Amino acid sequence: MSYNPLQLMGYLCCWLSICFRFINGTSIMKTNPLMMYMLFRMLTLLRLSHLLNGQVKEMSVKLILHRGMVFEDLNEAVKVHGLECLLQKQPLHVQMLLPNGVNEAAEETGGVLRDALPEYWETFFTKCSSDGDVRVPVLCHDMKNTWSLCACVLVLGYQSQGYLPTRLAVAFLQHCLGQCPSPKNITEAFLKMIPQDERNVLNRGDFEDEDFIDFLATHDVRKTVNEGNWCEVLHEIAHKVVIQQPAYVADVWGPILRQHLDIHPDSLQDLMNSLQPTPKNILKILVFKDDSRSKPMSDYLKSFVKHSSEERCQRFLRFCTGSDAVVCSELHVKVVDYSSEFARQPVAHICGFLLELPNCSSYAEFSEEFSNVLKSGIWVMDIV
Repeated sequence: MSYNPLQLMGYLCCWLSICFRFINGTSIMKTNPLMMYMLFRMLTLLRLSHLLNGQVKEMSVKLILHRGMVFEDLNEAVKVHGLECLLQKQPLHVQMLLPNGVNEAAEETGGVLRDALPEYWETFFTKCSSDGDVRVPVLCHDMKNTWSLCACVLVLGYQSQGYLPTRLAVAFLQHCLGQCPSPKNITEAFLKMIPQDERNVLNRGDFEDEDFIDFLATHDVRKTVNEGNWCEVLHEIAHKVVIQQPAYVADVWGPILRQHLDIHPDSLQDLMNSLQPTPKNILKILVFKDDSRSKPMSDYLKSFVKHSSEERCQRFLRFCTGSDAVVCSELHVKVVDYSSEFARQPVAHICGFLLELPNCSSYAEFSEEFSNVLKSGIWVMDIV
């Protein structure tokens, strides 16, 4: 027969009370009441400690994600635990496994999940969205039971990390949140979804151009287009692509997002702008130590960021924060002297939003070293 720790503790209390009740025929409460008080206080604390530990284990949830399979793993986690559980039973302990089955060293609630979310949405955009700088979901035959899980992951990312996939069309998200997007927002989203060559054709406004006619045919425009009705026709095309075609997904996402996202549709555009990986947004969060030793490196880093493309900004944020969006208010920068030249490279502590930089003698040297780090695009968490 086996007993759990609570049962054994209870039996121990009873046994000790009997044993100490009569020592040489005298009650211990009479001979040494302080000892008896301390004994029962200790047992009570042990019992309470066990109960609290049990509650913590019961409240926390551990997620095991596989690098390269984050999309499937997070969807499965939502399916198994439910969104309410993942939001309420904090903290979420996340462990990332490499493709070879080895655990990454980092295991905690912030940085690992923050690192997993961009991979999740990159798979989403590759698997079931339109092309272009801005995306909307595209219906897929194998996604019928998955759309609601994607909405739950979107909520989980925003509630726990302040993260939203910045390539999702704001007009589509506004529609999901119950707002009627303005014709301007819908048209702007559509223009960012089409190739640059097509944007150039539309900007020329030559209604007789063969490429322009091909564009109209591609979008099933059957009316005669002229300067008087072109804006109206363009909005109709944009509304069809941005709102009507993904309408089924919006119907699935809408109730979930409206229930869990405390975002007013009118402020969504400003929020998405603040998350965008742009040099301006990155420079706002950089925090340097105010000393003469850090001044040259701070100038190098600022110049490096200012001259970065959107892709390099995304890589910079992924390396420094784990996210491809600006989800922190401060990124602290520290200059470090390394004892070995082989260890001389930037080091990011994404859980604490800390970037350690080697002391470089010139901007050219700094730019070369940091560019080489960002070009790899793959960074394994090896700091606990």
